[in-house]
Amino acid sequence: MNIDGVRDFKTWRQHARDLLRQQVHPTTINWAGDQQTQLAFAEPIQIQESTSAYPPTKTQVPANFLKLARAAACYRDDDRWALLYSLLWRLTHDEPHLLHLITDPEVRRLRHMAQAVRRDAHKMHAFVRFKKQQIDGQDWYVAWFEPNHLIVPDTADFFIRRFNTMNWSILTPDACAHWDQQQLKLTEGCEKPTDIDCTGDDMDDYWRQYYRHIFNPARLKTRAMQSEMPKKYWHNLPEAELINELTQGSGQLTEQMLRNATRHPDHLRQKSKRLREQQDRIRAKNEILNHPITE
Repeated sequence: MNIDGVRDFKTWRQHARDLLRQQVHPTTINWAGDQQTQLAFAEPIQIQESTSAYPPTKTQVPANFLKLARAAACYRDDDRWALLYSLLWRLTHDEPHLLHLITDPEVRRLRHMAQAVRRDAHKMHAFVRFKKQQIDGQDWYVAWFEPNHLIVPDTADFFIRRFNTMNWSILTPDACAHWDQQQLKLTEGCEKPTDIDCTGDDMDDYWRQYYRHIFNPARLKTRAMQSEMPKKYWHNLPEAELINELTQGSGQLTEQMLRNATRHPDHLRQKSKRLREQQDRIRAKNEILNHPITE
């Protein structure tokens, strides 16, 4: 049996429900798919409902599976639909505790996929950088991003909440998200616009200034930094041009910080003592005002 047109978790779930009602075994299904068409803006397909020969049955599916499956559905792999249905079949056919078997190859694969997608979404949240442009006489903020997985439709809500009062577009090779302060529109992916890198604005300066302020040369760990900010994202980050300058000069900056340190090692204790004395004076003053001495 061939299943065509599966684009996202919602569509897969509709198919999976119908297949379970018909008791279709996973090994008899070919989940054909094209990554480029598996997007939320594609036209919905018609799901053929079960006939009376296959009466609907209620099945209990662990909530944790749905959570993992929803994330794994964004993983860039055509085999993900087959894996999800195989796990669903096993969970509803005598293996209700399957997800607890972390050594099971399919369970391990599911968790890996979900974790990879969540990490990719986290990177998108952190490393999207908008550039201000004028479109039809309006300020419009445009960003280019290259995700590892098909996460744009599912991550758009984050940017709507964060930048609700801005007109913005996030462009990626897989899909593009556009917000006009009223509704979200998803369109097909595109190539990187040629003018997006050369369009500098005040926001780029803000990011550079912010990065300079938070950079701590005394706590520099290059491997940890590159793990959190992989080099593949650097060409889209205005602050990335400061990384080599700041890291190469971290030793000198640290020495300068130590030379300029004027605080006594016991400064926190002294500061607390001064605060206590100030509070005592305020209390004493209030006590005199509330209970004046009478002759």
